Amino acid sequence: DLANLNSTATLPLVSNGRALVPVTRTRGADEKGLSLGMELPTSADGVVRVHASSNAERFVALTPALAARQTATISADGSAVYERAFGSADLVQSASLDGLRTQIALRDAASPDLFVWRTELGSGLRAAARDDLGTNLLDDKGDTWLAVSPVTITDARGVASIAELHFAADGHARLRIDSANLAYPALVDFAITLGNVQALAIAPTQIKGRVMVLLDSSGSMLEEFGNTTNTHGDSPVGSGIARFCDNGMTGSSFTCSANQPCTTGN
Repeated sequence: DLANLNSTATLPLVSNGRALVPVTRTRGADEKGLSLGMELPTSADGVVRVHASSNAERFVALTPALAARQTATISADGSAVYERAFGSADLVQSASLDGLRTQIALRDAASPDLFVWRTELGSGLRAAARDDLGTNLLDDKGDTWLAVSPVTITDARGVASIAELHFAADGHARLRIDSANLAYPALVDFAITLGNVQALAIAPTQIKGRVMVLLDSSGSMLEEFGNTTNTHGDSPVGSGIARFCDNGMTGSSFTCSANQPCTTGN
């Protein structure tokens, strides 16, 4: 039952005339910052393209090899729903600030147990399997631009198993479902999210009056201007150290001697 799918779309999808894209601004609200740019097809057999918002050339494109030409409908939460996209199985795709979530509802034993997508990776990217059955999409320096989660398969009894969306050297990604002991209906669930590169490139900031707060990606404060104390954060390099201006930290390539600690006097 599509109505019972556990979708977490936080950004509604709309058509731009050729594809479905997430809405980043609503009436009377601030624009929302996306970690990923994405375009979804208007029909189930079309291509899904996801890229780092800081660099459109760091992308992955997935085109299902055996999908029906089923037109998407937009659900109440903004997700794209492709009914019977894969035989009797339904496809739901949901956009959020963090990335793209894909769910496949396996109605019954007639649903496929093999799903195949033709893949295209941006120039210089390669797929590297992780120990947790996820996949990182890396550049030639080994930096992760995009991350594909492990695939969770939850059956009607609530029993969950983990599988891999395997990116093969032949330009295809394959997902095999072990249906031997699967109780139907079952739900297949995985996501594509941002890797660590973009998070390192630009740290989130908030500016209110004369106070700037530098945050890590979890929203924790990294630095107080004019102070050498570093709270560290979730950056994968440098122990989370934020490097900026002339604040006593090593590694800064420029100076900003005007930095002063915030006091009640200034």
